[in-house]
Amino acid sequence: MSTDYIPQNDGKFLTWVKNLFANVVAFAVKWNLNPTSWVHIDPPMITAYEEALAKAQDPNSGVADTLEKNETRDTLKTATRKYVKEFLEYNSLITDEERLHMGLPVHDPKPTPAPVPATFPVTTVKLPSPGVIEIHVVDSESGRRAKPAGVHGFELKMAIRDEPATDWVQLTDSMFFTRTPARLSFSGKERGKMLSFAARWENTRGVKGPWSEIMVAIVP
Repeated sequence: MSTDYIPQNDGKFLTWVKNLFANVVAFAVKWNLNPTSWVHIDPPMITAYEEALAKAQDPNSGVADTLEKNETRDTLKTATRKYVKEFLEYNSLITDEERLHMGLPVHDPKPTPAPVPATFPVTTVKLPSPGVIEIHVVDSESGRRAKPAGVHGFELKMAIRDEPATDWVQLTDSMFFTRTPARLSFSGKERGKMLSFAARWENTRGVKGPWSEIMVAIVP
């Protein structure tokens, strides 16, 4: 649940929390709420904030009045967030209409599945030290290092061959990375050999996107 459902404006927050409390009291039986559950957002706490707000808005108010208003507001906000999280957020007895009436977010009962990746990683190579190859990736569509929506990483397939690979089936080794760059370390006897590789995105459901072009790098 988003933490932004509470209004930031002082006056709107007061109206909102009063409405929330009124609904909690009115629907306590329907929502199976024990009256002791709302002790943290009871009328005295709301009244304390309302009175502090009125003093702070008075033309003759001072710094102390503003500080008191801020303190009572923050205390009430913290208590309200805690109450919503503990007693309302996952309460299946509360309908979507009732949540909207209270100014609370409506849960999506069927979260949208992560889309199948439609783009691919574009790769570039850096050689930071002997025996090490770094493969940096950006998205083919955005040109940015940020992964596409729903993607949690990329698969890198590779093979050390005497000739450059011309087909992805010739790439026999596979590794998975959740961030760029992919850092590969090689033994001394592999230095100077030819590494062919390609990459593709994978979403959070394990569904893979299209392969990138096959690239070649010489092990330094």
